[in-house]
Amino acid sequence: MNRPPKSYWLLPAAVALLQALPFLATFWLTPPEGQTYLHVGYMPEDMHAYMSFIRQVPESGAFLFENRFVTEDQSGRFVLLFHWLMGSVAALTRVSPTWVLELSRIPLVFGFFAVLWWFLKPILPDQRTRLWAAALIGLSGGVAGFLRPLARYLPADGGKPFLVSTWHLYGWSTFEGLYNPLWVCAFMLLLVALRRLLRPCDDQRWWLDFGATFLLVILWFVHPYSSIVAFAIGAARPVAQFIVEGVVEKRRVARLGLSLVLAAVAILAVAAWQLGDPVFRASSGQVFGRLQLAVFWYPWTLGLLLVFAIKGGFRWIETKNVYRSSMLAWVGAIVLLHSSPVINGYHFVPYLHLPLAILAASVMPGIWDRWWGLSRRKSLVAISMLVLLFASPILVTFESIRDLEERNLVPAIFVETTLAMAEIPPGRALVPPQMGMLVAAYTHHSVWAGHWFLTPEYWSRAERYAALVGDPSREQELAQLLQMEQIRYLVVPAPVGDRIAGALKGEVLERHPKGDLELMVLRP
Repeated sequence: MNRPPKSYWLLPAAVALLQALPFLATFWLTPPEGQTYLHVGYMPEDMHAYMSFIRQVPESGAFLFENRFVTEDQSGRFVLLFHWLMGSVAALTRVSPTWVLELSRIPLVFGFFAVLWWFLKPILPDQRTRLWAAALIGLSGGVAGFLRPLARYLPADGGKPFLVSTWHLYGWSTFEGLYNPLWVCAFMLLLVALRRLLRPCDDQRWWLDFGATFLLVILWFVHPYSSIVAFAIGAARPVAQFIVEGVVEKRRVARLGLSLVLAAVAILAVAAWQLGDPVFRASSGQVFGRLQLAVFWYPWTLGLLLVFAIKGGFRWIETKNVYRSSMLAWVGAIVLLHSSPVINGYHFVPYLHLPLAILAASVMPGIWDRWWGLSRRKSLVAISMLVLLFASPILVTFESIRDLEERNLVPAIFVETTLAMAEIPPGRALVPPQMGMLVAAYTHHSVWAGHWFLTPEYWSRAERYAALVGDPSREQELAQLLQMEQIRYLVVPAPVGDRIAGALKGEVLERHPKGDLELMVLRP
């Protein structure tokens, strides 16, 4: 059966509905006095970074983007195909980039499950098994959500690592990864590429190996981490085939290797041009880091799914499933990547859950038939199994809503001042760093500091801003920074406004008090 049954579409509908709840909660929850909720359903740091790029399309028709979280001179060498697509939709529909990005999750989630059904067809020909796989991929998760409330009773050196490492925003399940529209788009393209890279060796359509070259390049300029995953899995497949089957198809390996090399050469050629811009070079350097996640957390973050996946893996080996080498390559590559101490391995965790769900699905019909019986004991076992497998999305949704207090609350004056700045001509701005994220996302200005990832040396800049506006002895240094960075707009705490305006003498053209802040327009 090529098309999924109509009931299949209840799955993406359920995922989209649950993921909309944190966004809707920002409208119905009452913020503390003096603060307001950012209307963002996922990590504000990530979504605001996306918005700063997306709005450049309706504003100027940009295809090559600038980093507006810095004020240094730059030539605009960011190639971001997903952001360009979202910006094009915003330009055509005249809808705010904020709403375009947030609402994009709905069609993207449905698109992901459409591609998923097509991807699973050759791997799991049986429709019932394929439905189990889709359900596990979309809604299954681990048991960390049940245990997180208990972590506070553990010693600090035990409870804190558990809370940090099992954080739902790392994407330990596919459901968690689908919160981010960019990841959804990347997942779809990755599945298309992997259907080419993972097909059995008896498939003689050699031209498909070279078709993967184009897909890998496109995927890189949508989401580089997803492209790295595709490269790693493609390179690992011949190794996995030799380990499992004891053979290597030399011609296939040569074609596949050439395909990967061609894709890498094309990507490196563009990257070399991009790195010629100092702002791009400094921003991309943030990719490297030591933040990794260990396999030690699997029993909690994967739970019962891991047990069934191991059982399914052994069955695939026993029955000599033609995709057994491919699945080993997939799982093995992700384990190595997310354990990496070099390129911030935590970025690769979301790619692990999906292959494990495929392996688990191959044994789920038999397990379900065994335990869903007329006897009360068997029914209780089956219900318990369902709870352990599928309760995670509900727990994650509630945790995401609780996170709003920590991640989405900002001083209301920041939003008020940002909206005022959206009405004035574009320029470079020196503002409180936390507010800088909003200015770059919701206006046409660039900021000196505003994003932990896209602003190089963000934390030192944040400390320097506080010192420059708070220490009267550093007024001359502030004036020099404003001149060097060609700052047009300066936002400072209202209590120091008179002092700073006096120190800058004739450089201040206009002063606009905004409650606890003051916006100053400086001489061009």
